[in-house]
Amino acid sequence: MVVRNTLAFTKIGKMPYKKQVPTNPQTLGEHIMRKRLELRLLQKDVAELIGVTEDSVTGWENGRSVPQMRLYPSIISFLGYYPFDRDIEAVSGQMEFVRNTKGWD
Repeated sequence: MVVRNTLAFTKIGKMPYKKQVPTNPQTLGEHIMRKRLELRLLQKDVAELIGVTEDSVTGWENGRSVPQMRLYPSIISFLGYYPFDRDIEAVSGQMEFVRNTKGWD
């Protein structure tokens, strides 16, 4: 007769390894992923901070989608910096900076 122990298993989520953190983020999704991993947050936590679903954050980080312009102010606030490489000295760069920080289309 074989006796088997039946133990309750709990799924424990682990944070990704540091090697998955983008060292030179190029896209907005990579910037979000880098900041999220630095703060040791889950995608669910970032989604709540920005005001979107977890699937949205997943799509941004994987490059399958991009955030809507109206979400840029919340994303810039979460990141703590302006993630776009624009020449802010030029008028066109200043206009784009204002549009992005205000969330205007």
